Amino acid sequence: MKRIAITGVTGRLGGALARHHRALGHEVIALDRKALDLAQSDRLLDQLGALDFDALINPAGITGLEACEDEPELARRVNAGAPALMAVIC
Repeated sequence: MKRIAITGVTGRLGGALARHHRALGHEVIALDRKALDLAQSDRLLDQLGALDFDALINPAGITGLEACEDEPELARRVNAGAPALMAVIC
């Protein structure tokens, strides 16, 4: 059994991945925005670093075109900056 951390579990893809891995018998660490806010990069390393997991799956992101156009810096932090920091932790 593996401990799998999954971001974006309130979204369709994240939720489906969490259900799938639970069905396979893995322990899922479900990370919604309240548990792990990808926009707050200053806290991300500490928050993820404190977790004990074997694998990290990151389906979270800002995907709406209008949301990305309206807030490009936020979209950059969540969609590019946060995954780069996650790679450092992994």
